[in-house]
Amino acid sequence: PQDEWKLVQNTNEGLVFNRRGRAADQPTASLLTAIPAGTPELTRLPLAVSGRHELAIEIPSVDRPSLLIFHRPWYPGWQAHLNDQPLPVVGHQQVAIAVSLPPHATGRLVLHYRPPAFVYGLPIASLALTAAIGCCVMPGRQRATESLPCEKLPS
Repeated sequence: PQDEWKLVQNTNEGLVFNRRGRAADQPTASLLTAIPAGTPELTRLPLAVSGRHELAIEIPSVDRPSLLIFHRPWYPGWQAHLNDQPLPVVGHQQVAIAVSLPPHATGRLVLHYRPPAFVYGLPIASLALTAAIGCCVMPGRQRATESLPCEKLPS
């Protein structure tokens, strides 16, 4: 039904809708904590920063290994840092962004999206632009053989 959905963003790229209720008001991530016997414990944590290329969340003290799942599509290029220490980012079931948290992890976790194509492509594009400008700015040069007059060789 239309009354369940709320328009949260309208850009030239498209429309973004959230379901009304708690999820629409406060973006969250799911913390799955392993339990020795049984199903993992699920806790919802609010996001401190919820941007297009950056996410941040405060991690409470976790005494067992855990998996933090962000409700965003996973693409290669996400990087995670917990208190400025890098952590591996994986695709949870190849769909959502997930970060494995070590035991006793606590602090601020920050994710940045830096796809490899951007990291390597930007310097290459900059060099190509510099070369193109250099070719346009440099004065035209003639070949040395074309600029010299023809000389008759003595016979």
